[in-house]
Amino acid sequence: MSTLDGKTLGSVPKLKGTENYDVWAMKAAQLLIREDLYDAIEPTDEDRADKSFSKKDRQMRATIILTLDGAILEHAKGATTAKMLWKTLKGLFSFAGFSARHLLLQGLVKTSLGSHGSVTEFVEAIKRQGRQLKELDPMVPTGSL
Repeated sequence: MSTLDGKTLGSVPKLKGTENYDVWAMKAAQLLIREDLYDAIEPTDEDRADKSFSKKDRQMRATIILTLDGAILEHAKGATTAKMLWKTLKGLFSFAGFSARHLLLQGLVKTSLGSHGSVTEFVEAIKRQGRQLKELDPMVPTGSL
């Protein structure tokens, strides 16, 4: 039987979109590992042959859905397996490619002290955006425009 309770589930922030995908994905993955459900993301043939796998897949999918913000639920409707749902959310909300770099740079330029509650929050926002940009390894074109 699952040990999942409201307090544990509450420790995973609701996925709201690109702005919190990285934190959500890390915490949601840890929750799924703790509940012994994570292997449904990458099932082996042996897993699929196991009669209990279908139940485990449904439990994982349900756990993921419980960590989604209401506005994100629409994206879960077409996903019939936990693996499909996880990949759909990753594809929609993880940062990758030119668009992600553009959004990160735009957010960095628009970041101001006035939009944060404290200097600490402001500095953390700048650091977070810098880390995300570093992960993408953005290349500045050097050719003529």
